[in-house]
Amino acid sequence: MPPNGTRYPAVFQAAMNHAQRLRGFLEERERKAHPSDAGAPWLIGRAGEIRCVVALVALDWYHERLSGQDAALRLSRYLREIHDGLAMHLDVGMPPCCRLPLARAGAREPDGEKHRRRVQQEPVPPGH
Repeated sequence: MPPNGTRYPAVFQAAMNHAQRLRGFLEERERKAHPSDAGAPWLIGRAGEIRCVVALVALDWYHERLSGQDAALRLSRYLREIHDGLAMHLDVGMPPCCRLPLARAGAREPDGEKHRRRVQQEPVPPGH
């Protein structure tokens, strides 16, 4: 296992952060789930599975069996499968791990840029 404090390549760290957010969401859903719920067989233990997959991919990266890019790609493909399972078994199309918080979304560009882009996108009536 990579030692604590290991610095991962940015692209791999981003995928790991996504996995952590997704795992937290699934842990919360599992705490609230009842074993007789329709999606429970798919849900129960899934957060632990994510933890294991992240550890295995990180180990492969640490031992240089995967580049940072390849590790990120492998983990992202796995997370895509989990998202597909969420949609299929729990009817969750976009879990919170993928939603950009509104405060961060607004901070990405100056207000003038948002206004300029909105004005540029508005259709101009013919003859004006």
